[in-house]
Amino acid sequence: EVKVPLSTLVLGGTVDVPTPSGPRKVKVRAGTQPGAQLRLAGLGAPVAGRTRGDLYARLIPTIPAYVSDKARRAFEELAREGW
Repeated sequence: EVKVPLSTLVLGGTVDVPTPSGPRKVKVRAGTQPGAQLRLAGLGAPVAGRTRGDLYARLIPTIPAYVSDKARRAFEELAREGW
């Protein structure tokens, strides 16, 4: 599981995904749904000592514990639009 800011799921962006060979930057498309899985081909654990398998990363949105007044107003506006 990889924690991702909610804004990245909505607007798109990049996220660092930990892999056995170190973190990798991965693109997240705009409109990606919470819980979506990304497949990172060849970046998983070795399969029978040969090639590496695939790594799957599930995207989990992070919700901030503190929301500023400005952010609260923005979310309230989104809620009025049916979000």
